[in-house]
Formats: sequence, structure tokens, C-alpha cells
Amino acid sequence: MKRRISIIGLSFIVIIATFLYAHIDKMNPIYNQDIDTSQYMQLNGNEGKITQRFVSVEDKLDGISIKCQVAGSLQDVEIEYLLVDLSNDKIVAEGVEKGIDIENSKFHWFEFATVDGCLGKEFEFVLDCKNTTDINTVTFSYEGNTEKNTQLEAGDTTINGTLIFRTITQRFDFETFCILLVFILYIILFLKFLYQLFK
Repeated sequence: MKRRISIIGLSFIVIIATFLYAHIDKMNPIYNQDIDTSQYMQLNGNEGKITQRFVSVEDKLDGISIKCQVAGSLQDVEIEYLLVDLSNDKIVAEGVEKGIDIENSKFHWFEFATVDGCLGKEFEFVLDCKNTTDINTVTFSYEGNTEKNTQLEAGDTTINGTLIFRTITQRFDFETFCILLVFILYIILFLKFLYQLFK
């Protein structure tokens, strides 16, 4: 009886711990992940405001992650960004990022307060680099194809391409929960098998 209670208690703890672990920053790319990174091109922040249109596949958004390149000193560089709901042309999120906080050849998280009711809506994410020069600048990686439900612009020019861009949603991910539970179950059964084998 005590053994059964212990097993039930341990199972409950494992499920709760797995449930908590499965609350993740869910990344949803709008670009083609099958394209080799060597084929990425760069949009310079000096080319005017960079605008990426996309349709949200999540009901809420907590940020945008974009692959960036940096050059020179970014001590005085700032990047103003905003998220526009195109269904009503309303700015629903905005912020300012310091250039010195951006790492070269890494995805940078442009964070904002949670925006709800996003599923299926078209948005526009706008990047406006301040105090950049030809030497001290931030560039944003993009692929050379325009993906479905997207549009990329630099200044007043429409670009044939899509930013290397992911939406971020902080939520419970059922897939992560199931995979982790299966992995834990596999470990338990494997250890039980080894115990029986060498008993």
C-alpha cells in the first residue's frame, strides 16, 4: 500500500514538474527554415525604416526575434520598434533597444508587453535605427523569397524577401509536455529493465 502511494505521489510530482517546464518561449518563424544560412542577405538600418508584415499564428504575442549583424561601435545607436495591428492601424506595442545590447550573428529579442487577440490577424513590425553610420550600423538578415502572408519594405521600397524573423509567445506547449513525459517514462522503464537484468 505504501509503495503504491509513493508511486502515485512521485507520478504526481513528475507531471507537475513537466507541466511547469513545458511553459516555454514558443518561437514561430515566418521565414523558410530550410534555406541555408549562407544564402541570407542583409538589410542595412541606414536604408530607412524596415517594415515586415506577417500574420500571427498565435493568440498572443510577447516579442519578436530577428537575426542581426552589427558593425563598428554601437554605443550611440538605438533601434526604435513598434508593432501595428493592421486591422485598425493601431500601434499595440513599442520599445527602444540599445545597439550595444545586440550580439553579432545572433537572434535578438525585441520584447514588449503581451498583446492578446492576435490569432489570424495581420501585423506590421517596424524597425527604425537611430544614429547609425556607414561604419557603425546594424543590419537585419533576410532570405531572398517573399513567404506567404508576408511583405518586406526598406524605406519606400518593397523588397523581394522575408526577414529571418520569429514571433515569440510565452505559453504552455503541449508538444514539449508530451515529449518530456515520454522521455521520462522511457528512462524509468530502461532503469527498471536494467534492475531486473542485473538483479
